[in-house]
Amino acid sequence: MRSEEPRFFRDCIFELPIRYLLDENFLTPARMVDAPVLSYDFSQLKPANTGRYKEAELDMVIEQSKRATPQIIAQVVQYAESRLGIMIFAATVRHAQEIFSLLPEGEAAIVIGDTPTPERDDIISRFKDQKIKFLVNVSVLTTGFDAPHVDLIAILRPTESVSLYQQIVGRGLRLSPNKEECLVLDYAGNSYDLYQPEVGDPKPDSDSEIITIPCPACGFNNNFWGKLDSNGFLLEHFGRRCKGTSPMKILENVNIAAIDSAPNTAMSVVLTTTSLREFAMSAMQRS
Repeated sequence: MRSEEPRFFRDCIFELPIRYLLDENFLTPARMVDAPVLSYDFSQLKPANTGRYKEAELDMVIEQSKRATPQIIAQVVQYAESRLGIMIFAATVRHAQEIFSLLPEGEAAIVIGDTPTPERDDIISRFKDQKIKFLVNVSVLTTGFDAPHVDLIAILRPTESVSLYQQIVGRGLRLSPNKEECLVLDYAGNSYDLYQPEVGDPKPDSDSEIITIPCPACGFNNNFWGKLDSNGFLLEHFGRRCKGTSPMKILENVNIAAIDSAPNTAMSVVLTTTSLREFAMSAMQRS
């Protein structure tokens, strides 16, 4: 996340926001569904010192909402009728096993931390080959997993950070032939904005929203906190410095020497020769 506070890395040489990748058709748009049939209330839980939620506490919330899971999965299956690949992110192992038992027989598989590597590789291979439609997992396929045909993400777990939330949703944003969108169903009350981390600074007040402001010098589309009037005209914005030079200018005849993936999935890079498309796809594959 961008900040004026001291950080380990001194300068951000280039930033590749999710919104830019969407605007340039490097990613599939996400369609968020705000009104699921039921949801779990994880709001009273706090992550442990490790940064993760305690599995026993998660199981307790799910047990208190045990009538919710069958109805949630019934809705997921209904939405999945016109979809090719569905990834379901469960809160705990017990939760994942319950979800798996409610999915259509022969069309689903489950991957957890204890799944033996040969079995896991076989399941993932069959899912990528679209021999199974539903893939349930617990904290093992949130990053580095690439199955471009995934077009429905069901989140049945709380996420400890916005970066993790982005990584989960990102499993469905890969480009694939005839894929127009990825449906995202959130049943855990995660209130993160998929694009908010691009702003970096805390939201100044409740009336502020994300405003896109082109840089007059280089044309880069910056996302700042700002305010609009009732007609949608800009009243003010709080950005004072451009976040990057024009991507087309920077990446013309340059290559990637190294990539540091920041927590907000924007990319800080050390550049040396490649095209913008090659850079963008390489960056996303590393996320």
